[in-house]
Amino acid sequence: MSITIYYSVMLALAVVNLILFVVSRAHRNNFYFGVLLIVAAVSNGGYLFMHAATSYGEALMATKVAYLGGCFLPSILLLCVLELCDINAGWFGRGMITVTSTFVYSFVLTGGYKPIFFRDIVLNRPDGGAGVTIVEGPYFFLLRLQIYLMLILVIGCCVYAFRENKTASYKNMSFLLVASVFSATSYLVGNIMLQNISVVPVIFVMDGTIILVLQHRVALYDVSSTVAESIVQQDSYGYMLLDKKRNYLGSDQVAQKFFPQVAPLHVDFPLPMDDALFIRIRTLADKLDDTLNTAVDYMEGQGREYEISVDYMLNEKGHQLGYFVEISDATEKRAEEKRLNDYNEKLRADVERETRHLREVQDQMLLGMANMIENRDNSTGGHIKRTSMGVKILVKELMVRDEWEGQFPAKYCEAMIKAAPLHDVGKIAVDDDILKKPGRFTPGEFEQMKMHAPKGAELLHSVIAGIEDPYFVQIAENMAHYHHERWNGNGYPDKLAGDQIPMEARIMAVADVYDALVSKRCYKDSMNYEDAAAIIREGMGTQFDPALADVFEACRPRLEKYYDSQIKAAEIAS
Repeated sequence: MSITIYYSVMLALAVVNLILFVVSRAHRNNFYFGVLLIVAAVSNGGYLFMHAATSYGEALMATKVAYLGGCFLPSILLLCVLELCDINAGWFGRGMITVTSTFVYSFVLTGGYKPIFFRDIVLNRPDGGAGVTIVEGPYFFLLRLQIYLMLILVIGCCVYAFRENKTASYKNMSFLLVASVFSATSYLVGNIMLQNISVVPVIFVMDGTIILVLQHRVALYDVSSTVAESIVQQDSYGYMLLDKKRNYLGSDQVAQKFFPQVAPLHVDFPLPMDDALFIRIRTLADKLDDTLNTAVDYMEGQGREYEISVDYMLNEKGHQLGYFVEISDATEKRAEEKRLNDYNEKLRADVERETRHLREVQDQMLLGMANMIENRDNSTGGHIKRTSMGVKILVKELMVRDEWEGQFPAKYCEAMIKAAPLHDVGKIAVDDDILKKPGRFTPGEFEQMKMHAPKGAELLHSVIAGIEDPYFVQIAENMAHYHHERWNGNGYPDKLAGDQIPMEARIMAVADVYDALVSKRCYKDSMNYEDAAAIIREGMGTQFDPALADVFEACRPRLEKYYDSQIKAAEIAS
């Protein structure tokens, strides 16, 4: 009973192998693989019926069916090897292999007629032993001879292909070689060691399993054919295929023409790491794995420039089979890109130059407007220039202090420095009699003078809002409008207090008052630096932002150095 189960299981497994092969969704099923699996299933069925035979006629027929595999499977394995190793045996060679198996099987068919292959077939009752006992005849050795002859040819083909044919997969050859050696060895050892049960059905099942693995692998290599068929053959495009482990699977002649180092590569072997092309391809595959987007790079070779792109090679279910490497001649494309880039760079430089020129013109116009207004005020000669430098010195210090880190970006600081000369532009709206008065203002005159702050903001908004960056316009307006506000809320024109006062106006206030203290006016002499600094310090927290106290102290040496240089320049000029 247990032997019947054994043969039944072997038949079932052989049929399962055949079904799996038939339902596989490979690009194309290998013909010889299919024949091998059919013969294996039929032969295993023969072994089951041999054991279950109840008459001599049944046993004889079952034996002839069972020996179909023994006679033809070695030849079919050899034909598989020839195809996978891309060895062209021609119709004559394939015919001779088939004729050899047919010749041996013809002796099997003499059973029951002449005792030359089977001397006798003895029918036993299934009592724990075999259902049929085979007594070998004088020509039975032909079967063994054929098996080992085919094994020798398989080994020879694999060795030849490995040495001479770099496009043949050594992994596939190894699978077939293992199947052949396993079959021959198991047949010999099984016949010697097992008398009551045949190991041949196991051999057929194992061969079928190996064939299924090979079919799966061949499907991967068939992608080469699919790719080759789907790509319009052009001299400017080539391709390479890699498996998931980045072993080389194949390439076309165009890729080998572009990069001759591709031609000697052997299928299933890793890409060499001593060549710039293969290093670049591996790097692009790494990038693809990281980003999941097609990785592209450029590389020169043989005086040309090539685009190398790496993407995933997928099956119809979307599962990754490996990597698809496309190599295209991008010499003309890159040359055109360079021409466009050069042209765009020239345009960009021209635009930047013109923009810079326009900004310089705008800046000069703004500065000219400020100077024109200052020239109306006899009491403040050089005030615009000096306060602008004062703001610049204070801003530069704020940019490097840790406690103000991140609060003074470069764009903000540049805008404050540029806007500083415009802080008194509102004086254009003040009557000359008041603006040029050498003494103190009356309360009424002072009220008119205070209007220069909001008037300045209005003027700037109407004049420069359409030609300057809105960011700069807002800062310039704030500096003009609020530079006379006080920290304690007692300033003008809006009596803002504390953080309500924009930072740029707070900085402008310090520079404005400091200049007024240390500069000579028509109605007063200049104050020495120490006394001026004392007044500024005393005003911190009432007139000025107390957070600027340390900043002002740190800037004093630079401020005093600058004002000394202005005094010397004035003396030389006079």
